[in-house]
Amino acid sequence: MDAVVILSGFLPRVEDPWPDEIGLGFPFAIAGVFGAIAEFRFGAAPDHDRDRAVHRWGLIGLHLGAAVYTVSVLAQVAS
Repeated sequence: MDAVVILSGFLPRVEDPWPDEIGLGFPFAIAGVFGAIAEFRFGAAPDHDRDRAVHRWGLIGLHLGAAVYTVSVLAQVAS
C-alpha cells in the first residue's frame, strides 16, 4: 500500500480519455490513428507493402470510426 502512495505522488493525474462529444471528424481521426499504428507495425516492410498496409488499416479505422459515430448518433436520436 505504501508503494501506491509513493507512486501516486510522482505519476500525473489522467483526465477522462473519451471525448464528451463525437463529431464528424471522429472517423477521420480514428483512420489516422490506425494508419499510424500500421506505419509503426510495418515500418521495416518494403515500401509497397508498407503503403498497402497503411491504406488498408486506415480504411479499417475509417469504417470503425464511422460505425461508432453512427451508433452514437442513433443512440442519441433514440433517447
